[in-house]
Amino acid sequence: MMTDMVNTRELALNILLQIEKEKVPSHMAIRQMLEKYNWTEIQQARRVIEMGIIKLAAHNANREDKIRLRNALQKLDEAGKKVETDAEINAYLNADYELHEEIARITHNTILMELHASLREGILSLAEVWKRFANLVDIVNPTHGKIVDAIARNDEEEAAAAMDEHLRYMEYRIELNRTIGS
Repeated sequence: MMTDMVNTRELALNILLQIEKEKVPSHMAIRQMLEKYNWTEIQQARRVIEMGIIKLAAHNANREDKIRLRNALQKLDEAGKKVETDAEINAYLNADYELHEEIARITHNTILMELHASLREGILSLAEVWKRFANLVDIVNPTHGKIVDAIARNDEEEAAAAMDEHLRYMEYRIELNRTIGS
C-alpha cells in the first residue's frame, strides 16, 4: 500500500514537472522579470511590514473596519471571477493591493499605513510576472478569506498565521518559477 502511494506521488510529480518544463520559455522570461523587479527585496519588505501590520490590525479592528474589510474582500472576489485580459488581471491585482491597504488602514497607525503604501509600486510592478501564471487567482486568493475572517474575529495569532501562509505560498510559487527550467 505504501509503495503504491509513493509510486503514485512520484508519477504525479513527474507529470507536473514535465508540464512545467514545457513552459520553459515563459519561466525564463519570469526569471528575467524577477531579477528586473528585485522580487527578493520587495518580498522581504512585504514580510516585515505586513507581518507587523496584521496583528495590530486584528487587535484594533472595529465594526466599521470589518465592514470595509469585507467589502474589499468582496471586490477582490468579484475581480477574480474573470482574469483573462491584461486589463482584468490589472483590476484583480489592484483589488488585491487594496485589500492589503485596507488591512494597513485598520491599524489606525499612519506611519504603518505610509510604510505599506511605499510597497505599492514594487508590488504592482510584479504584474507582468503574475500575468504569466495561468492560475493567478489560485495563487493569491485562497488565504485572503482566512486573513479577513481572523481579523473580523480580532484573532491576532490566527491573522498572523494566515498572512504568513499567504506570503509563503506566493514565495513558493515564485521560487518554483525560478527553478523550473534552470
